[in-house]
Amino acid sequence: MGVGSQIKEALKAKGMTIKALSEKTGIPLNTLYSITKRDEQSVRSDILTKIAHALGTDFDSLLYGEGLAKELKFIRGDDFFDNQEIADTTSYGDKFLEGNMLKNYRLLNGVGQRAVQKFVSALWHDAYFTDKQKNEQHTEWAREANARMNEESNRTNAEPQAEEPTNE
Repeated sequence: MGVGSQIKEALKAKGMTIKALSEKTGIPLNTLYSITKRDEQSVRSDILTKIAHALGTDFDSLLYGEGLAKELKFIRGDDFFDNQEIADTTSYGDKFLEGNMLKNYRLLNGVGQRAVQKFVSALWHDAYFTDKQKNEQHTEWAREANARMNEESNRTNAEPQAEEPTNE
């Protein structure tokens, strides 16, 4: 599903039309029609940022869909870093670059990915490059976040599933 489809879903959920989105964002109506009709796979970041803001969602949800966006946010530690003082000084451009690095990593073959893992691990273990306090706070946050995710998973698995009718 492309960005255009994600925008259509978000519009539907908000009960908003493409025309209303155009008026709210200042993006020409023809541009929005083109994005949604062609189900564009890539959209300029400034346009996507305006659309996400107007729809009350985030960049990642429009790019990847809600499910993958939620996983990416957890992997990147967005909830942790957004609650830190650094969030005020980190531009969305920096966050976009982080997401882009993740995408580029996934495009590497296995050898390239292992090289990146070793390099990042070496940097992370070098006290010169690591913020110890932030690292300790992140470790505690990750423990708590994993516990919450496990609780959610256990609740979901414990809920009785509706039986599908049989065709007899």
